[in-house]
Amino acid sequence: LLYTIKFEFSCMSTLRRYRYPILFLTPLLTYLVYHLNSVTTISPTTDRGVARGEATQAAASPFSDRNLATPPTTEPLQVLKPMSQAWAQEQFTKSLRLRNLTYGDHNDWGKCSDSTFYYDKIKTVFTGVPKAGHSNWREALSIANGDMKVNATFLEQQAFLQTHPPKRVAEAIKEFGLEEFENVFSFTVIRNPWTRLVSGYINKMTPQDMAKSMRDLRMTVVKEMRRITDEEELVNLFPTFPEFAQWIIRHRGVSDPHFKPQSQILCIPAVKYDMIVPLEYAVLLKDKVLNSIRGSQSKIFERPGNFLRLSYDSEEDPRKQTSVLRAKEMLAQLDKTTLEKLYEVYKADFALLNYSDLTDVNFPLPLQYN
Repeated sequence: LLYTIKFEFSCMSTLRRYRYPILFLTPLLTYLVYHLNSVTTISPTTDRGVARGEATQAAASPFSDRNLATPPTTEPLQVLKPMSQAWAQEQFTKSLRLRNLTYGDHNDWGKCSDSTFYYDKIKTVFTGVPKAGHSNWREALSIANGDMKVNATFLEQQAFLQTHPPKRVAEAIKEFGLEEFENVFSFTVIRNPWTRLVSGYINKMTPQDMAKSMRDLRMTVVKEMRRITDEEELVNLFPTFPEFAQWIIRHRGVSDPHFKPQSQILCIPAVKYDMIVPLEYAVLLKDKVLNSIRGSQSKIFERPGNFLRLSYDSEEDPRKQTSVLRAKEMLAQLDKTTLEKLYEVYKADFALLNYSDLTDVNFPLPLQYN
């Protein structure tokens, strides 16, 4: 007992003796502990919660379980140079492997969706993804095929495509037989899933849809999300973007092609395309595509000006275009959990060309790993 009392007395004396240094060092030690702890904490601004270490690992192997853990936002801007077709084909193959799918030994055109068209005079197959330049490419190919007048006005173009749609592959197979497709040129155009989703929402789910082409779907979304049953009231209502995002998540996507995952619209793995064009680089790649279409050059280039309008923005850098800035603005309305669930719906689309996520400085470009 005496030893214990003596020890406690000694400790108290020591504390009194060094009380000022202790008072000075305590805040400093507290700050250092807090700072070190924050360094190892996952940052919510790095790939929606992906730690820097995970992002670095993903850069070496982009097809990880997380699939698209994009590099940290401190990475330099990527040079605006289209990827090689060899790289694009490799990414498509890897994306199929993630879904336990592989290409067959030959193209099975009979398994293509209704979004795949055949232009018989120029022997070209095109899979059009809505909100990825689909209408503009259909117009250009109709001109190249000799179906549409070179100098048709916009209204004439729209009227022609409504009354004279190109042949779908299924129809062409019945008319020409499978042998017709042995030496065709095939291509598709795809887009970053985030910008495509926002573009589709603005164009089809807001008052901008003057044609009311998607009124039934809009009413369905509002009816379910707001529990409104009055049909007359629903006609004049539009879903907010967070409401629409939650509805997409509930239904794991939607059958309407404007919002359906691109991976479900493409012909893969039944068909291996000759050319894969990311919309972000379509302006730089359009001549290469058109020059690959046999016998079409003279008709294509007869039309003056930029008839194949692949961008409605004067800004050449896709990362700075209005549609991208708008996508960031709209997606910022969603909380982290909603973003993660929405990402899962379109996960296969991100893998198609290893598309960048929102927080990457190169958004919305494909991320090219060497």
